[in-house]
Amino acid sequence: MQRIENKKPYYKDIPALAGTSLFHAAYLAGGYLLLSGLWQLKQGASYGLPLNQALVFFLWSLVIRLGLAVGNRTNNNSLSLWLVLLIAATSQGLAWLGLSSRGVIETSWPGALKTFTPFLVALGLTLAGLALLRLKKLNLDRVILTAILGLYALGLTMLQRVGTEYSGQGSREILTALAERHVVWFGAGLAAMLATAYWGSRSRLIRLSRKKFLLPVSAAVLLIITWLAGPEINGRRLWLSLGLFSMQTVEPAKFMVVLFTAFYFAHEYPFLTRGSGGPGFERFIQAAGPFSIMLGLPLLALVVQKDFGPVMLLTGFFLIMLYLATGARSYPLVCLLIILALGWVCYHCQIPKMLFVRVENWLAPFETSEQLSRGLWSIASGGIWGTGWGTGQPHTVPLAYSDYVFAAFSEEMGFAGMAGVLGLICILVCRGMYIASQAKDIQSKLIAAGITVMITLQAFLVMGGVTGLIPLAGLTLPFVSYGGSSLIVNLTMAGLLMRVAADEKIS
Repeated sequence: MQRIENKKPYYKDIPALAGTSLFHAAYLAGGYLLLSGLWQLKQGASYGLPLNQALVFFLWSLVIRLGLAVGNRTNNNSLSLWLVLLIAATSQGLAWLGLSSRGVIETSWPGALKTFTPFLVALGLTLAGLALLRLKKLNLDRVILTAILGLYALGLTMLQRVGTEYSGQGSREILTALAERHVVWFGAGLAAMLATAYWGSRSRLIRLSRKKFLLPVSAAVLLIITWLAGPEINGRRLWLSLGLFSMQTVEPAKFMVVLFTAFYFAHEYPFLTRGSGGPGFERFIQAAGPFSIMLGLPLLALVVQKDFGPVMLLTGFFLIMLYLATGARSYPLVCLLIILALGWVCYHCQIPKMLFVRVENWLAPFETSEQLSRGLWSIASGGIWGTGWGTGQPHTVPLAYSDYVFAAFSEEMGFAGMAGVLGLICILVCRGMYIASQAKDIQSKLIAAGITVMITLQAFLVMGGVTGLIPLAGLTLPFVSYGGSSLIVNLTMAGLLMRVAADEKIS
């Protein structure tokens, strides 16, 4: 018989009890609102707010469940996958109801089947991927996988909804064209994620680290080739055509930068941290100097390309990883002040012109930028619970399927739904940093931290730009926005992050 003094104190279970209670409350509230809304529809009422609130509560129940898993309060991750399926099916159904109630799409069974085809294909690809995981006995991190699938499911529905009646810049998209193309990229990204998780072992990464200086050089060469030979779109050359496909080369370049950063600082870590007084200035210059020069190659190529969103991304990544690798607060702070001073000079000299325009649009969005002003009005019109899927006007915002997909969510799901999307991103941040902190190998630590920082910083730049917190970066929201190159690379990085967790046996 177990002794009383060996029992776990009751107060140790209070956080788990509170979290579980919140989860059940959100889940039951979502179920009640869903049934209530469906009953109202059966009685002849129009698509109303309870159905939209049901989706928001389901989303928050998923966030709470994953939050409990991050805090090691529960290990029941199979329920989380069912919640993703429930959220995906509910969002698809609500988007179809909202659009059909306005007469935008057909209400017949063939029309409905055509509308749901991308969702069914994505579901089949996901089930095939999960079956392959079980067959190959790959124990990938379920928290990260579930959060990614939740973000993608919402993003796919929004792309389908916006693409149905997209009227930005006077054009009109073919029904589900965006969603169908996005599903194709999802299949390629899912395959890349599983391949990276299967073959991205620590021994292979160690062999790759011996050629670490080739990574930033290759990234710079790839960007320069794009600048020289890529098709010109809106005055810039950002894409490289590969037969029937095209690729935004900055996406693989940022993955190369993540790997180079991890390999370089893992090699220099003993030198940087030698001595009880922390990294000295001389040691810092000797170690970080070559790193700054090598990272400057792709940054210089991006400046030549006039693509300042990735410049902001890689600069912020450099500062954060410099702090994480060295532990010194003063050096990243000094670098940040120098960068801000250079930015201030470039703005007042209006060189380059695009940077000046971005800052001017940020300072006075309602006077200088139609996109920013429409995006802010779209966010404001959503209120707390949103206008409802398919009943708002997010398609009137230019690039609502790409740069401004977060504004589309804010309008149709409201502040509560927007916070739920942000909650899933926060789950990725917390889990990624937990994996980095628990890894025993310094290279694995830096890889996990680098991938997490890159994805997190990109999401912050997108959301900050759309909401007017910072100048618009022109990037895609990870796992949500339309963009094949971005989706494939982000899924590949997620696969490597999950492989690190599997190698380090982090539960």
